[in-house]
Amino acid sequence: MLETAVDAHLAADTTSERHHIPKKTRWKVCIDDPFQNCDLIYPIQQRKVRELIDDISGSSTLKEMWVFGSSVTESCHIGSDVDVFVDAETEVNGNLLNRTHDFEYDVWTPATIDERLAKEIMSKGVKVYG
Repeated sequence: MLETAVDAHLAADTTSERHHIPKKTRWKVCIDDPFQNCDLIYPIQQRKVRELIDDISGSSTLKEMWVFGSSVTESCHIGSDVDVFVDAETEVNGNLLNRTHDFEYDVWTPATIDERLAKEIMSKGVKVYG
């Protein structure tokens, strides 16, 4: 869903230079149960992303999950939050998460993103589920 919306916009844009997709850095996987593209998530965020995947996929029909922001860059630090985009079929009690977590995160959905954020997720984000 996210890919379709952004692909249509990029196809119409003739300034492809502005849409250069940077090469993603690969890091050591530091968790026992890695997820899709785990090596593209900064090591101190891998456990957090695993927890979010497990929590959200257990409470809904998770179609896709993307991580973006500092969690996929070298500027990530111990206090960085985890920014995720989630495309899910259903929500439990209007909420995608079943439990609290001991770290900060922002969850974005198709209803909460605009075109600019969708482009950022597609160009700089990492698909970790789906």
